[in-house]
Amino acid sequence: MDRMSESTRVKQMAKKKSSGNPYLDEGGAKYHEEVNGGLNKKGFALIERRRTKKIGRFVDLEYKIFEYGVGPGWNISGLDCAEKIGFDIAVSLQTQVEGLGIKFINKIGEEQSGRYDLIICSHVLEHLENPAEALESMKTLLKPAGQILIYLPLEHGYYRKRPNKKDRDHHLFTWSIGNFTNLSDSLGFEIIEYKRRKFGYERIFAILLQNRLTSFRLYSTLIWLALLIRPDFELEFLLKPVKK
Repeated sequence: MDRMSESTRVKQMAKKKSSGNPYLDEGGAKYHEEVNGGLNKKGFALIERRRTKKIGRFVDLEYKIFEYGVGPGWNISGLDCAEKIGFDIAVSLQTQVEGLGIKFINKIGEEQSGRYDLIICSHVLEHLENPAEALESMKTLLKPAGQILIYLPLEHGYYRKRPNKKDRDHHLFTWSIGNFTNLSDSLGFEIIEYKRRKFGYERIFAILLQNRLTSFRLYSTLIWLALLIRPDFELEFLLKPVKK
């Protein structure tokens, strides 16, 4: 039997590695359609406005912003700032993200080092095999006075009560204020501020209301009521590297 060529071997290894990551290639397109799809422009705008309201207080007009795991782009598309870069390994997102005025990249190179005033990482670290490595990578992208804004899901006892191999969210880690504080401390970050926030139901109600004559106030009120009946939470952390 002829020996497999080196190029063929490399291609097969790359294909095998890609197939194990649910956010690459076809898997990435499928994941984002299931989790973030089903929205028209009006539905997207409702979520965008809510995210802008949440994140906008951390942003100045002259800021260069980098989002680690940009997804559909709604976290940063509505922000007023000097520059927006969105990083994601799901290249299927590129057309949508760039259509929002965000520069899309799927690899982080040396040219990104030391450029950004604020890095946003929203509901991403729980999906990664090595969240510590991701945080270390983000640190290299910051300007000397730069900061990182992190959002994490706070998972509850009623969530994932039994094994599910078809779990679409594919979370590898669960978070608390304590364990993320320990992780950030071990990596040389200082926590500037943190809080537990009610979070959820944004896409559900955006889809429900997007084809109706409605207002942002009604949208926000419905989310408030849903969270009152069955609350869900996220953790918000603002970090900066400790100066040596």
